[in-house]
Amino acid sequence: CSAVPKADPSGDDFSWRLSFSRGELIISEHVPAPARLMYVAVKLFYKERLKARCPLLRSYHLKTLFYLFMETQDERTSDSWILEQKIRELMVFMERHIRERYCPHYFIPTLNLFQFPAEETSETIINKRFEDCADIIKKTLEDPKEIIPGLYSDNSKSKIIIDGLKRNSWILVLVSSLIVLLLLISMLCSFIVYIIGLFSALSILILFVYSLIASVPCLLIY
Repeated sequence: CSAVPKADPSGDDFSWRLSFSRGELIISEHVPAPARLMYVAVKLFYKERLKARCPLLRSYHLKTLFYLFMETQDERTSDSWILEQKIRELMVFMERHIRERYCPHYFIPTLNLFQFPAEETSETIINKRFEDCADIIKKTLEDPKEIIPGLYSDNSKSKIIIDGLKRNSWILVLVSSLIVLLLLISMLCSFIVYIIGLFSALSILILFVYSLIASVPCLLIY
């Protein structure tokens, strides 16, 4: 935790706030790759389905809920996690906290991040928007179809795939190697075809020259 200067809404230019960005960075470095992919998927869902409906629900709240959820998981078994199942569990966790309007600060648990200054908007409107977001999550979870195909647009699905490749560098290396290998094979085949064509042209030229030479004695006789 560190203290950074931050102007207060009241106009106090000498106010400071506590920053936990360094602690969050350390935590993020220890999040296993499957969990990172799970977080990206849910964050995309938030941007497409929840952000516009409830502007007070921020990505920082989502990240905090994700860290709190990870506290309930055994990271040693992350290699055997089923992505869709874990996304569903995280969304259930999110839905419960959003409906209850309870999101404890990760480093200061007594601080509820879902409590907002009264001047921002009325409690009635805040409660209604949070209820709407919780209902959207619940409705999505109740869909009998597979959860991942129904959550995102095609563009978002591509982002998830790309992020998964980035997180798993060995997959990226393998895919890149296969592409390079296919290009080399294609170039080799093109070169072979070119050589065969060249030899065919030379053979035709030689046969043509030979036929001309062979026809000269016949012309002299006549």
